[in-house]
Amino acid sequence: MRNNNQEIAALLARESYNSNKSRNRILTATVALTVMMLFGVFSLAVGKLETDILLYMRNSGTAASTTLERGSKEQQEEIEALPYIRAVGSSVYIGNTEDYSCEVLDETGWEKMTAPAYSDIHGEYPQKTDEIMLPVRAMEAIGIHEPELGMEIPAGINLPGGEKLEKTFILSGYYTDYLNPAIFRPAGYFSQEFLQRLSIDTAENTTLLIQQKDNIDDEAIEDMLYRDVEMRDDSQQFFGGISIYRQVVYDLAGGFDTAVLMAGLILFGAAMLLYNVMYISLSRDIRQYGLLKTMGTTKRQLRSIVLRQTGRILAGGCVLGGAAGILITVTVIPRLLSGMYLQGRGETSAMIAFRPWILVLAVVFGGLVTLLSSLWAMNRVVKMSPVEAVKYTGQKEPHPEKAGIRKCKKTGVDRNPKKSAVEKSWGYSGGIPAMAWRNLFRFKRRFILTLLSLGLGILISLGAVVLSAGTDQTNKINQSRPDFMIQCQMNTGIVENYPADEVFFPTELREKFISLKGVVENDTAWGGYGKVDLGEEALQVYTGDMENRNGDDAVVVQVVSDQWLKDLEKLKEEKDLYIDPESVRQGNGLILLHYHTLSRIEEEKGKEDVGKEFRVTDLTGEHSTSMKFAGYLDYWEKGLDRMATTWNGGGILYFLTSEKGFQKLGLREQVFRVELEAEEEQEPLLKAEIADMVFRFNKERGVMAETEEMALNSEALTYHAKSDELAAARDYITSSRIVMGALCTLLLMMGIANYFNVTMTSLAMRRRELAVLESLGLTRRQLRKMLLLEGIFTALLVTLGVVTIGSFLLWAEGILIKQRLAYFVFQYPALLLVLCLGLLFILCGALPLSMYRKTEKQPVVERLKVME
Repeated sequence: MRNNNQEIAALLARESYNSNKSRNRILTATVALTVMMLFGVFSLAVGKLETDILLYMRNSGTAASTTLERGSKEQQEEIEALPYIRAVGSSVYIGNTEDYSCEVLDETGWEKMTAPAYSDIHGEYPQKTDEIMLPVRAMEAIGIHEPELGMEIPAGINLPGGEKLEKTFILSGYYTDYLNPAIFRPAGYFSQEFLQRLSIDTAENTTLLIQQKDNIDDEAIEDMLYRDVEMRDDSQQFFGGISIYRQVVYDLAGGFDTAVLMAGLILFGAAMLLYNVMYISLSRDIRQYGLLKTMGTTKRQLRSIVLRQTGRILAGGCVLGGAAGILITVTVIPRLLSGMYLQGRGETSAMIAFRPWILVLAVVFGGLVTLLSSLWAMNRVVKMSPVEAVKYTGQKEPHPEKAGIRKCKKTGVDRNPKKSAVEKSWGYSGGIPAMAWRNLFRFKRRFILTLLSLGLGILISLGAVVLSAGTDQTNKINQSRPDFMIQCQMNTGIVENYPADEVFFPTELREKFISLKGVVENDTAWGGYGKVDLGEEALQVYTGDMENRNGDDAVVVQVVSDQWLKDLEKLKEEKDLYIDPESVRQGNGLILLHYHTLSRIEEEKGKEDVGKEFRVTDLTGEHSTSMKFAGYLDYWEKGLDRMATTWNGGGILYFLTSEKGFQKLGLREQVFRVELEAEEEQEPLLKAEIADMVFRFNKERGVMAETEEMALNSEALTYHAKSDELAAARDYITSSRIVMGALCTLLLMMGIANYFNVTMTSLAMRRRELAVLESLGLTRRQLRKMLLLEGIFTALLVTLGVVTIGSFLLWAEGILIKQRLAYFVFQYPALLLVLCLGLLFILCGALPLSMYRKTEKQPVVERLKVME
């Protein structure tokens, strides 16, 4: 006879599947929910990362994180060969026109460093001598509002050597850039062929654009590059920055390690959701598989039956979960975020894009966990004898003494003859609460997994809330900006054109500002302007390359507090800085503050000048004072307390001194900047008062101008309100909160879904048990009470774990991230915790009762027959 075992196995699998439709619907929904949640969670997280990367690149105009000024071809090749470098490109400055700067990029510099920061790129990068590529705003500046590829563009380029080149170019491409027009000029790009025809020193005008690997921060990359790359001269230096990807990961999750940990916990929670439901629902099938084994079914055939059923569940679950995930990604998210996230810097295409690879990974992960969980039942059967498998119940038989059944050793008679039939049959004593408590621990493994899943789901959600609230853009702005800032626009470049005794920001006005009602804190940057001889020996490391270094130059002298100097002294000891804060505190020294202007070699040389004397004069040149040089200090030195300053930057001599030192110098006192912190309810009124005071002051001095031009008037005062910056970032902050809120909701739903599915599956398997209890005398009211108490006990145990261990972990998370992100603000999510636990108690109490009400409508006899 022909062997038809395969057909029989298929028939058994099909009939087994059809006879458990209710259970299979639960399993299919569980797989679908897991796939949808994993796809949704990781799509949102990856989308936010990619969109923030795009935002950072468009704000800075480049994808490079580190640069080397005046880099040579040999240095570029040397850096490219380093194992911790991802890519190196070059940008050569060849001059500027009235409307844009002129640059030449190599292939890497354009494709990997620059093009990703632009959008709407039409055409190609210039290849021929007479080709040019311009941004839209540069063409609008020269009167072209409808650009066309191939059109002629006349240009007058002022070359670095002073020569001017007049030439007509052909437009090979144009693009949209997003740089701040108040700070950055638009960039026009030319071909390598055009560069070769110019008689300029290429190396002196080349900047190398560097991308390091994401595991290296800004300070470390400088140390490594200085160690591995030989500098052309003492003044050449690297400007290290944190990689954009590393920065956005820190903004989102506080670091790569915490991001990996959270991803691992999410996957673990999803795995427990699938495993727990499959573990419970398939436990009963062990008896069926054992019966098949007694009839001669082989291991291979059992495996085939299990896989066929699981395959149908997986197919339905993955299709439903994938469809739901795609639907959310292409409909819900775009409606929430479209036009908001990038703050006018393009569309949110990165955020709302459909990513098939995430869906594939979610399906593969869900499928693997489901298959492994299903095969567990079959493997248990393989290890059991047929008799053991047929009698399998999922729990060990309790010892009679532990079960509460005590009999006389001599007679064998029950010592507690007054116990009810239920207590005698099931070994329960202590009433309904004790029965409920013992029911929870009858299947310890299952119950512990349920507790762990619920607690983990709540804890991950709370951790995500702590992270998102602490790294919110609002905290970043609050940490870096005062409520109000009023500053003078005067700078060292033109201060000598004004009378030496003129005061640009009167101290009387400053007193009025800090005396306004609602001001709770204030900080003032003050000092004065003077002159130094650029030929002073003590300053040659800084001034040696300046033009007219044999003449006098205006300088800024700012006063710092004694406390700030004490903190600087501690930093000096920690980092072995070449500075002398003590001489400054005593009124004899001046520290030269620079904005990362000096190279490592120059800073090393500068220590030899510490202690040397030089003279500072007032703007009239009449009063001269000898001071000691107290060293160079980089404003961006890690660990340095930031302070309010006036206009500064490369090429400006900016000195720090104590109040005692300033009095010794005898300079005219000037207020540079006033920062105010205000009561929240008083901010709107204060804003109006400050704006009015600034307006009236500028009007009295005759320096009124249009708002956008006010910053160009050096005699004017300007003010900035933090509320304006927050309003400008409102869309980004709102959309970011929506994303993080959606993530938290999905994570919480994963834990709740676990309990929901586990409870439904468990109660479906306990229908016969509940019917037996009812037939032995337990009333339906008592059964409902028992189920309610089981849910309440479960919620209490989860609450205990979350409030104790969970709170400790949340505090630890806050401490860890605060060490990495200075603007991070820890807020214990008390309200959300109460809401989560309240929802937990409601679900744990209502769900079992709801399930029991559906079954108690049937007579006990029918329920017992059905489950036999």
